[in-house]
Amino acid sequence: MLFQDAFTPVTKHLSGPVPQTPTPITMMDLISTALEAEVPLPISMVSDLGRGYLRKIFKAPDEDQVRQIIDLWPKLVLTAKASQVHDKHVTAASNALCVYLNCGVTSDVSAIQHLVSSRKAWFDALQCAHKAFDDGKTKPAFQIMETLCDVLRKMSDRESIAEILRYATLPLIQNILLPSPQSEVKKACLMVSCLHRKTPIGESLESFIHQSIRENTTRWNQRLVKHNISPADMSRIGTATMASLFLALIFASVDVDTRSAAMKLYSFLCTSHAEEPANSTLQNTAERVMELYLEKNHEALGEFAQNVLPVVLYDRERFMAFIKPRCHSCCETESTLALFLSSLRVGIQKNLLSDEGMHRSG
Repeated sequence: MLFQDAFTPVTKHLSGPVPQTPTPITMMDLISTALEAEVPLPISMVSDLGRGYLRKIFKAPDEDQVRQIIDLWPKLVLTAKASQVHDKHVTAASNALCVYLNCGVTSDVSAIQHLVSSRKAWFDALQCAHKAFDDGKTKPAFQIMETLCDVLRKMSDRESIAEILRYATLPLIQNILLPSPQSEVKKACLMVSCLHRKTPIGESLESFIHQSIRENTTRWNQRLVKHNISPADMSRIGTATMASLFLALIFASVDVDTRSAAMKLYSFLCTSHAEEPANSTLQNTAERVMELYLEKNHEALGEFAQNVLPVVLYDRERFMAFIKPRCHSCCETESTLALFLSSLRVGIQKNLLSDEGMHRSG
């Protein structure tokens, strides 16, 4: 060490620039960078946008910022739909998309609100939900679906809402009713469940089913025949339109890959708005369809009783509502007796017949 004198050390100066603390990136810098970047936008960028940057810029944008916000939308959509985006990248991109929609639909800027409320933007986001489901990322897929339902609830044009729901739901209903890849059937059941829970599609569901069957009568009848059921058999069930959907869900429930999603929709249709008188009719229709299927497909009873009935008869209230009307008529046919006995077996297995089961379910 060098000293100026006997006691004072000489400070050694290093050459080169003095290190500077990096300046935090601003929200406009981030959006400008995103607009210049190629899609898909990197995961770090969409993560930052979803964590708070988007919410800040939506609060009080000036004219230039409004233009940038509008230009950012297609970048987010293309990123969420990109084939090379997977896993956490899908989650981050979907979250940024949902933040954009949630902020945009409540924005005071008419140009932004018009974009987010447009039919094109809604269906662009719906395609992102389809892609997330296709990738097996159900959580971000449902996040997008529920956000889209929120957007519809905030829209005031009833005709536009009805049109959007019609075009969104019809292809899903067709995938359930007609022979389709298992992945498409599963996705359709999950998406219809969400739409039925969050939007008024229940009011139009029968018309969607009727249109799907009318436009594909031959294919639907061929599917019935494959399961030993004729159109005449279906006509004996009062509400044949909804019966067709319930029957298609039973077809899907036989396959292990689509069973859970199909039964989720089946149960939801039977139990939603349970206080309404129409629901009991829907429940009766579902049960008659079940009996018809088993009457025509005796060999399916074992697997049906093991894997489907426990989902349908999930609590004592549902179990008793199903079993009581059949106590006196269970011996009329072989199929009704088999179904009755299988139902009793479910009640025993799930402890729905014991005092403890009655108390727990009550």
